Amino acid sequence: MNVRLATISERLDNIEKHIGEREPTANTLSNNVNSPVSAVMEATTRAMVEAEREKEEIRQRSRNIIITGLPLRSDTNDVTLVESFCEDNLTVKPHIIRARRIGRNRPDLMSKLCVTLDNADSVEDLLDSSTLLKWSSDANLRKVYFNRDLTPLQAEAAYRKRCEKRASRSSSSSSTTTTPFLASS
Repeated sequence: MNVRLATISERLDNIEKHIGEREPTANTLSNNVNSPVSAVMEATTRAMVEAEREKEEIRQRSRNIIITGLPLRSDTNDVTLVESFCEDNLTVKPHIIRARRIGRNRPDLMSKLCVTLDNADSVEDLLDSSTLLKWSSDANLRKVYFNRDLTPLQAEAAYRKRCEKRASRSSSSSSTTTTPFLASS
């Protein structure tokens, strides 16, 4: 029985020795296999986090509107200025949470104004109503523009869409040249 026990013990020692010799190779192989998988997982996680950030930024900006061309007045604050402008020239009176100037305040140019409203539906109403300014008889009112507050990705996508629209418009106008009608005799 002792001989058998010694043989089994010797075999176990051999097995442990071989496993010990092959373990670094196995770890290297496993790291090589896991490396691309972990890189993919890491890239996917980063993309998901970035997508969540973008969604949150879009949600926050959905209540904002950017007003360009509204002159600065020293006797009133921007919230009162926007409220009175909307009341006098548009069909809506929005509930404004806050207003802030964007960019540098230069006396020769009017800076943009970022206005935060109480909800996204108010933004839609204000944008719809702002189209009235295009048809105004006052030239100064036609220079005031209301736009959405877009994220950089949204702004880039909107720019590409405008470029495609212009290109399709120009190609359709050049392809629809009129040919004179020739009457057969």
